[in-house]
Amino acid sequence: MRHGRYYVGICAPGVSNKIQAIHLYSAYTTITRSQAKFKVDPYYTMLGYFNTVKELAGMMTTFKDEIIRD
Repeated sequence: MRHGRYYVGICAPGVSNKIQAIHLYSAYTTITRSQAKFKVDPYYTMLGYFNTVKELAGMMTTFKDEIIRD
């Protein structure tokens, strides 16, 4: 088994970028945290790219509104 970086590319035409990102990040986090075969480093980072600061700010607002914190 090779260890290292894992890159994922998503193309979701007809879906808003905000909704697509929330669904993708939540699904990926759930899968990697709940299955024993995925050993996640405690310093694990999920990285997303945004074209503008406006998109980033909008996503942060959406995350704060939609994601429930314990």
